[in-house]
Amino acid sequence: MNQEKKRLNLIGLILLAQAIVLSLATTLFAEILQNDVWIGIASTLIALLIPCFFMGFKNLKKHLTATHHTITFTTILFLLSIIYTTNNIVSTIWDAVLNHLNIMESESQNYDATFSILMISYSVVVGPFFEEVLYRGIVLNLLSKYGKWFAIITSGILFGLMHQDISQLLTTSIAGIIMGFIAYHYSFKVALLLHICNNFIVEIFTQLSTVNELYGTYFENILLILAILFILYYLFTHRNTAPHRISLHSNVREADSINSKQYTKLLLTSWPFILLVIYDIVLTTIN
Repeated sequence: MNQEKKRLNLIGLILLAQAIVLSLATTLFAEILQNDVWIGIASTLIALLIPCFFMGFKNLKKHLTATHHTITFTTILFLLSIIYTTNNIVSTIWDAVLNHLNIMESESQNYDATFSILMISYSVVVGPFFEEVLYRGIVLNLLSKYGKWFAIITSGILFGLMHQDISQLLTTSIAGIIMGFIAYHYSFKVALLLHICNNFIVEIFTQLSTVNELYGTYFENILLILAILFILYYLFTHRNTAPHRISLHSNVREADSINSKQYTKLLLTSWPFILLVIYDIVLTTIN
């Protein structure tokens, strides 16, 4: 168990170093580059090299290209509908909680959506790719030896904290957990595709809301209704074969006799992970 704690501390230290280098690189490139997109790409690439070297590029490539279960187009749409519906419901509840606690005032949204092909490409494709590589390609797989749910939930929560935005914390954490589940049971490529599709939908909503807030509201509500209807349709049409049901007790890629409670305790007492959480919370407060 002592060796496992050392390994967890090392993983936490690598992720903490990645987060700090990302912040420093962003500040540095902000002085050199004039474009926010290139600043984001350059700083993220440099910071991502740290966990990539730790995991090993060959090992990372193996995880990024592996397929654990085949998936159909309708199942992809089903999973996308689940993600979109969950995001909307959780976001509504979370916003209400923050408003009630006076953490975030309820007011008309001020959408900043400068139309730029480069900016949209970054938010829809490049950003999701970097995030998926780090959290579903590296973190999820480094933690998978400690148990499936330990890896999925931990990587999902770290994904949520990484956004450093209190208004998105719960939504992105749950989305990260869902993406982790998808990557674990299907493949990294499926998780990446769904992440890109979700961000594309958000981008359309933002652009429409910039033109007229009602357009964004109509788009969001109509899409939510369609997503719910498709979820019900999928569950009904697959009620006998039920390909969407995946065993919650699958031992795929897990070590024998894993005690998740012990590893959770080790994680909660791991000083690098504690510092990483504090670091993200401090930046969230500043932002």
